[in-house]
Amino acid sequence: MRRLSLPVAVACCLEMCSAELPAAPASSVNGPAADQKTENDASRSCGGNNHRSHSAGPYTFMTSSWVRAGDNGHYYRTCVQNLSDRDLWFDWFTPGPTTYVPPRESVSSPRYFIDRKSVDFLGCIQYGNHRDPMQEYFIGHENDRQQIDKEKVEGCKVSRSAYQHVDAPAELPKITYFTRLFVPSDSKRVRETLMRLDLTVSLAPSGNARASSTVRYVASGYYPQSVADPTRVTLRPNSEILRAALARAEIKDGQIRLTGGKGEISLTVPMPPKFSISNARYNLYDQNELLVGAVFVPVPEPLN
Repeated sequence: MRRLSLPVAVACCLEMCSAELPAAPASSVNGPAADQKTENDASRSCGGNNHRSHSAGPYTFMTSSWVRAGDNGHYYRTCVQNLSDRDLWFDWFTPGPTTYVPPRESVSSPRYFIDRKSVDFLGCIQYGNHRDPMQEYFIGHENDRQQIDKEKVEGCKVSRSAYQHVDAPAELPKITYFTRLFVPSDSKRVRETLMRLDLTVSLAPSGNARASSTVRYVASGYYPQSVADPTRVTLRPNSEILRAALARAEIKDGQIRLTGGKGEISLTVPMPPKFSISNARYNLYDQNELLVGAVFVPVPEPLN
């Protein structure tokens, strides 16, 4: 399928860094080699060995989940593959992904945890144009339990932002992973404005008791004759740590607007002496202020 590239814009680097992005196409966004093969080259089918098929109205899709070691920890992934002939909205509340999925495409949601503490959970999902609720099992982490218990009480009709704590590491590992989303700039015209976002997420120590939380993105129109406009998409963190970093960068409204077809969001966050790593996330909203995607990012959080 042919994809139309959107104009390249100046990188958005919120900590006023001067690093330049490589002039690379969307298919070669930097990231671990294993993730590139699994998440990019073999993008049309989900990994894992626990595929579960679903048929609901005009939608047919498949879900799966799996765990792999990496970066001195473990990546828990959940995935959806769209087997229908129309764009599918899909929001798996606790583990992700939260994204539109074009026909015959798949999207996985990676989350990083230090320790391997796997638990099978039944989690809330919303899917389709009317964001209908349902539930499905996935391989989660023990630290998902509080969020899952909350879902049991509140149900699956209203979307919530997940925010999970993980066990404390001895030192901050360098974490890097690749993922992607399919996001419209106008949810009232999904097909005309759908774009593919290739994302490289990283967290690394930067010295002076600080760490750098970075999301690099490359946006391209998905369908022919796309009129997608990335500048109509905003990112809003659900973590107080990221919100405080935005305030220090003098982003007063707490929103990050994509600057164009390629860019970088880089925030400096404190590195306390004792900390855990939490999976915060950026929620993406279109020009109509509707949630159209989300990406998890690891952040250090102080321990009391």
